[in-house]
Amino acid sequence: LTGTLPTSLGLLNNVDEMRLDNNSILGTIPTEIGLLENCYWLDVMLNSLTGTIPTELGMLSFLSLFATASNSNVYGSIPSELGNTSLVFLVISGESISGTIPSELGMLSEEASMILLYNNQLSGTIPTELTLFLNLEEVRLDKNNLTGTIPTELGAGMLIMKTLNLSSNSLSGNVPSDLGRLTQLNRLLVHDNDLTGVMPQEVCIRFGFGLEDLIADCVVELECECCTECCADGAGCVSNI
Repeated sequence: LTGTLPTSLGLLNNVDEMRLDNNSILGTIPTEIGLLENCYWLDVMLNSLTGTIPTELGMLSFLSLFATASNSNVYGSIPSELGNTSLVFLVISGESISGTIPSELGMLSEEASMILLYNNQLSGTIPTELTLFLNLEEVRLDKNNLTGTIPTELGAGMLIMKTLNLSSNSLSGNVPSDLGRLTQLNRLLVHDNDLTGVMPQEVCIRFGFGLEDLIADCVVELECECCTECCADGAGCVSNI
């Protein structure tokens, strides 16, 4: 498909799915899409869209998936209004999205299982509100400009987390020992940050119990005997096995 998305899409009251991914669609996401009150699936990934993410998407109370990725000219911030939806899958990646991660995302459906906000220009800290979801399996916040520490709360509630990727940011402080409570964790990537100290033993003992990939800046900044790969600024990563 080519061309732009017409504003008349807002008149399609009975539409519950819009799968428009992997096309050559131009222009902006029409604000009128917020009128599709029955829509639960909106996928516009892999197009050539521009402009901002409409705040009107917050009117879609049944929306369980919103995905926009690799639309490099989509800019602006993540609308806090998305917290009014029932999102289970949120994918905003490979774009020019800036600003902070809205704390209102903590109001999403308690069934939320995937939050992928990687490869953007997000700044600020990781909101503790993201730790409220018991069913989260994958969180990717890598390749942004996030600062501050890794919230200890990440290990408190998300007990079925399988992938946690916080790499390529400007996070500082220690790796929380509470991450060792993520008993289903398979991949933990915290490299290319400013983390210091020692990788907690509570995390290291997860090897043999599901954890397979643990990557950190353990060439210089962080001591980690159990990491599968050790990285250093400007020098890449090497196997530590």
